[in-house]
Amino acid sequence: MNQPPIKATLNSVTILIIAFIAVMPFLTIINLTPETRQEFRPHVLGVQAQNVSLVDGQHEYIRNEKLDIKDSNLAIYSAVITARNSGTYSKPIVTLANDSNTTKKYKVFTTGTLKSTTSKLGVIVNETNYILLSGEENTPYHMISVKPSSSVEVYLRIENSFHISYDESISIDFLEVSDQTQ
Repeated sequence: MNQPPIKATLNSVTILIIAFIAVMPFLTIINLTPETRQEFRPHVLGVQAQNVSLVDGQHEYIRNEKLDIKDSNLAIYSAVITARNSGTYSKPIVTLANDSNTTKKYKVFTTGTLKSTTSKLGVIVNETNYILLSGEENTPYHMISVKPSSSVEVYLRIENSFHISYDESISIDFLEVSDQTQ
């Protein structure tokens, strides 16, 4: 009834060999699979990267907000403006912070266009309205200063004279500039 020790050892070795043969293809596939992970870039509302952070909040006509930090000096805010009635709409979009002891300056501009020639797109900072797009006209850029150890909230401002029945994608660039690169 008892098996000789050699047969018991052979059974154990056979089981290990079968397990190794079954596991080996999985290990090979895992090892040969290319890495497709991308560098983490915060797109979550309220997450701060560098000195520009996305402001949390919902708006009836503004969807899919995203803040893409391209490098230490450039942040690009993008969103979709949905179909809307005529009127003026605004929403806080980003906060520009300055932790240093010198004034920081941001060049604010857009590279896009609006489909509607009667719409205006701009930002509001400290109750000052900066027009970025007016119909088919692009303003080159505006400079926004942030005093030392302070922050400013930037509002998106959309104005249109007529009902707009389609969605529009927008992007606004915030480029931190030094005094030498203005």
